[in-house]
Amino acid sequence: HGFSVFLEVDGKRILFDTGQSGAFVNNAKVLGVDLSDVDAVVLGAKMRLVKDDSAQIRQRMDDLITRRKQTQPLEYPSAGSTFKRPVGGFAASMIDEAGLKGYTVGGAQVSEKHAGFVINKCDATCSDVLSLIKKIQKTVLDADGVSLETEVIFIGRE
Repeated sequence: HGFSVFLEVDGKRILFDTGQSGAFVNNAKVLGVDLSDVDAVVLGAKMRLVKDDSAQIRQRMDDLITRRKQTQPLEYPSAGSTFKRPVGGFAASMIDEAGLKGYTVGGAQVSEKHAGFVINKCDATCSDVLSLIKKIQKTVLDADGVSLETEVIFIGRE
């Protein structure tokens, strides 16, 4: 979206899934790096924040809030972004291209504003949301051969 949090990382040790630990190079600069696909646990980090003018910080925050309101269905209850970003694409684009934007099961709906969100349009039940998610996953798998993984975690029984 053109803006990311910027931190200068003085040093970071991570634990990889192999059980071996490694270190990032000191003084590495990190700019909006997506670590969601990295199978590692950050054990610690030393960071140095960069001082900035409070009015400029407030303006950037206001711009981000405005952009979110324009692009995300914040006017409806939801669990946020429903699916993780698949390799090589965006879940929202795949859902939209599959013709599911606005698709409804009971009170649950694929947001018309952002297809990556399943919203509670009108008294949705857990069953409505789960059925809609399964419909989205099947449709995208059939259309693109991509298995969408949920970002949300389900607790309890179906």
